[in-house]
Amino acid sequence: MKLKIGVIGKEKGWKIILQQEGIFYDIITDFSTIKIDEYSVLIICKKLDNEEKKVVNNYIKSGGSVLIDSYSQFEPYKKIRRKYLISERNSIFSSIGIVDVFDDIYLPKNNMKALDTGLKIYTKKIGKGAIIFLPFDINKLLRNKQSKRKRFSDDRKELGSEIVAQVSKGKIRRIVRISLEYLHFQRDLPFVQKWYYPQYSKNIFIFRVDDDGCKPEEAKKMYEICQKHKINASWFLVADSLDRLKKSYSNFKSQELTLHCFKHQTYKNYNDNYSNLKKGKEILKKLQIETTGFVSPFGAWNESLAKAVDNLNFAYSSEFALDYDNLPFFPEGNNESYRTLQIPIHPISMGRLHRSHYSENEMKNYYKKVILRKLVLNEPIILYHHPHHKKLDVIDDIVEFINNQTGIWKTTMDGFRKWWKKRIQAKFKIEYADNELKILNENENNEVYLRVAADENNESIVKPASEISYDSIVWKNAPKFSFPDNIKRIRQWQWRDYLYDYESRKARRLL
Repeated sequence: MKLKIGVIGKEKGWKIILQQEGIFYDIITDFSTIKIDEYSVLIICKKLDNEEKKVVNNYIKSGGSVLIDSYSQFEPYKKIRRKYLISERNSIFSSIGIVDVFDDIYLPKNNMKALDTGLKIYTKKIGKGAIIFLPFDINKLLRNKQSKRKRFSDDRKELGSEIVAQVSKGKIRRIVRISLEYLHFQRDLPFVQKWYYPQYSKNIFIFRVDDDGCKPEEAKKMYEICQKHKINASWFLVADSLDRLKKSYSNFKSQELTLHCFKHQTYKNYNDNYSNLKKGKEILKKLQIETTGFVSPFGAWNESLAKAVDNLNFAYSSEFALDYDNLPFFPEGNNESYRTLQIPIHPISMGRLHRSHYSENEMKNYYKKVILRKLVLNEPIILYHHPHHKKLDVIDDIVEFINNQTGIWKTTMDGFRKWWKKRIQAKFKIEYADNELKILNENENNEVYLRVAADENNESIVKPASEISYDSIVWKNAPKFSFPDNIKRIRQWQWRDYLYDYESRKARRLL
C-alpha cells in the first residue's frame, strides 16, 4: 500500500500547504490511475464532471479516503459569511482555537456527522470509505493578501497587537494536516511526512534583530547578549549611513548581517521599492556584507515589493503582513509565483508589548508561553527585537530560557532557509505492508527524517532506513495544546485598535 496523496486539481494554495507539511503527493491527471492501493488519500480541489465523480465515488466505496474543500462542490452546500471560527474543546481539532477567515464558508446540505461543530468540519461514510468536508476555499484563503490589526492571547486585560495577515494561514495548514491524519487512520494506515527540522531536532530558535537605524552603542549591547548566550542572530540593517554601519557592525562575529532597507519605508509601486532595496544592497556591498535576506519595514508586504525582492535575487524574506506563526513557503501572487522563500515569524515585538503597557516581567512570561506553545505545535520559534527598544534583561531571560530547553537547533534565518531548501529537495517513496514501512530515499538525503503518526495520540520521528518494522518504532505521546477559555475576546471590539492603527499610519507617513 503506497502512502501517497493523490491531488485532483492544481490549485496553488494547496501546493503551499502540501510542501510546508512535507507530504508526498501526485497531481492526478489520468483518472484511470486512481486505485485503492495507489493513493492512501485523495484531495479534491477542482469541480469534477460526472464521469470523474463516478471514479472518485468508486474509490471511496472500496475503502478510500477523500478530503474535499468547498471549491470542489463535491457535496451540495449552503453559504454563510464568517470573520472567524473557533474549534471545539474535545474534537481532533481542539488545538486550533480561533481561525480567521473573513470569507464565505460553506455548510453541506446533506446529513453529515460533525467532526468539529465550531469549525464546521464534517465527515461521512460512503461504502467502506470516508470523506472529510472542509468549509473553506483553501486555495483562496492561502492566497489572501489582506492584513489587519490583531490582538494576541495572554492572561491579562490589555493585549499586544500588530498588523498581520488577515487569514490564519498557519491554522488552516494544521487543519488540513489533522484531516489527512484522520483519513489515514480511518484506513488503518500510518500518516508519514517529512519532519520539519533536521534529524531529531525538536524545533529551531532564531533571534531576528531589526536595526531600525539604532545607535552603535545600542547594537553593541545587543550583540553582547548574543555573544553571552552563543546566539548567532540575524541582523537586518537600515543602510542609510555607511559611517553608522561601520561604527556599529565592523567587529561583529558569527552573526548574519543583511538588509532591512535603505529608507525605512515600503511603497505601493514597484520602482520605488526596487530603488530603495537596490540602494541598500549597494551600501552593504561596500562593507562586504552579502545580502541574502530581506525583511520589510513594519512587516509590510505587497506584490510590487515581492517582485522587487525577487528581481534583486534575495533568497528569503519575512513579512508578517503576509503570514505569521507558520512554516516557510513560496508566495503565490495574482499572476505569478515568487521564488523568494517567505519565512514567517511571531509578529509581536517588545515594542508592541510596551505599547500595551506590559511590565518587563509580563514580557518575559509572554514570550515563554509563546515558546512553549510553539514547542507543542511544532512551529518554528522565531522572535524579533529592535535594539533601540532596549529591554536587554528581557532578551537575556528569554534566550537563557531557550538554552535550557533540549533539542532546539539554534540557527539564523539563512541557516533555516538552507535547511528548508534541502527538505524540499528530499524525495521519498513509502509503502506500508505487513506491519512494515518500506522507504526509498531517492536522493539519499541523510538530514531529512520522517514523522510517523500511528494514531491521534502516538507519533515518532524516525531515520529513513530502507525498511522499518512498525513494532520497532518508539512511540511518544503526541503533545496537546489547549487554548484559553476566553480566547474569543482577542477578536472583540477594542477602541485601542483604532488608536494603534492611527499611530501606525502616522509613523509610516513621517518616516
